[in-house]
Amino acid sequence: MKEGRRFADSIGRCAWPIEYWDPEKGVTLDYLPPKHFYEIPLRALKVAGMENLWAAGRCLSAEKLAQASARVAGTCWAMGDALGQAICK
Repeated sequence: MKEGRRFADSIGRCAWPIEYWDPEKGVTLDYLPPKHFYEIPLRALKVAGMENLWAAGRCLSAEKLAQASARVAGTCWAMGDALGQAICK
């Protein structure tokens, strides 16, 4: 994520800081470098083990720190829109 990874099946970009809420330590913010973003691959929205089931927004498949960045409203809206366009083609 902080490396700014790009994907051939990208459905959106995100530049939100890693906003991790630890139950014991509270919130920490880890900002991406200036003018930096990462992409979210379409495959992160595919539900494993299911033929035709997808999940957008906060349900994306990601490790906890990536989830802590990509779970914000604007990125969730972009995922939903892109997913709808991708699977309705």
